[in-house]
Amino acid sequence: MATRFTSMLSEDASAAWSPAGESILQLDAQDPNAQVEILARVSNTAAWHRVGLLVSNREHFVRLPKFPFLQVAIVRNTEDMTITVTDDQ
Repeated sequence: MATRFTSMLSEDASAAWSPAGESILQLDAQDPNAQVEILARVSNTAAWHRVGLLVSNREHFVRLPKFPFLQVAIVRNTEDMTITVTDDQ
């Protein structure tokens, strides 16, 4: 398992990464209302588009097919509360 993103900010985004195959992402957050969107794109020049949403109080996991590039971005988080996204790679 790899930690893809950890933050204590109300708005933040991870660096992009290229998964080797299908991905399972897990959200762990101190804020019960935290939300993180999963963004994907097919090339370095393509626009990012949302392909999933992790919500602390109901959707802790998401399974994604292989995308060339993934990134996670905080949609909602209380400042100074830790939010972490981990994957199965």
